[in-house]
Amino acid sequence: SPGLAEDGTHLRVMSFNIWYGGVQVSQTEVIDILKASDADIIGLQEPDGQTAILAAAAGYPYVDLRRHIISRFPLFDPKLGERTETGQTVYPFAGLDSDAPQVWAMVAPGKVVAVGNLHLTSDPYGPDLLRDGATVAEVLQGETDTRLAEIDPYAAAMEPLIKAGTPVIVTGDFNSPSHLDYTKAAIGLRPALIAKVPWPVSQRMLAAGFLDAFRTAHPDPVARPGLTYSPGFPWPVTRDGESLDRIDFV
Repeated sequence: SPGLAEDGTHLRVMSFNIWYGGVQVSQTEVIDILKASDADIIGLQEPDGQTAILAAAAGYPYVDLRRHIISRFPLFDPKLGERTETGQTVYPFAGLDSDAPQVWAMVAPGKVVAVGNLHLTSDPYGPDLLRDGATVAEVLQGETDTRLAEIDPYAAAMEPLIKAGTPVIVTGDFNSPSHLDYTKAAIGLRPALIAKVPWPVSQRMLAAGFLDAFRTAHPDPVARPGLTYSPGFPWPVTRDGESLDRIDFV
């Protein structure tokens, strides 16, 4: 309705794994990409201490150094800017308390959205295992033991926000594909796509109430694979045997 349209706020959000601080290829090009994206909010993975430097160079005035988020909108940490819990925690909660996965972005006067940014463990990498002959059951057990164990408490911490009607956005390198991509119709599209696979991390996020932004906009995984991994070398160069997949999400 017109009323809803007036009340709405349009956000352009990007997730960007910059590969060890962006210096593996060119930090200058990383800055150029940040500028060209015209994104309002960007979640960086593997920033390696470069978050504030990149934000300043790309013209982003607001930075959350705990979650590695840069923004055109003011960012407010719900806690005191430091972790107060003690002991070990799962990877996506590194430096964070379990009740503060999000930062608040004030996108309009008196209006905020919750934003999270995460990185899940990289190994063992499921698509490589499938490509090399592992069974789907073996790979799913590995996913359950590693990345599902990491995403479950993170998603659980976000669920109360979602249930309360708060707009919540999460960016991240999940190091795991989506069950929305490994469909029956997509079998054979890539070497790892040997079967329909119910990847548990993406299922857990949907169960929490999230929507996969790319697959919502482009529902056909055959027509639009949306590959994000791995263009780690000047295109179209790839390493022999390099898996290509969609493992970075908004």
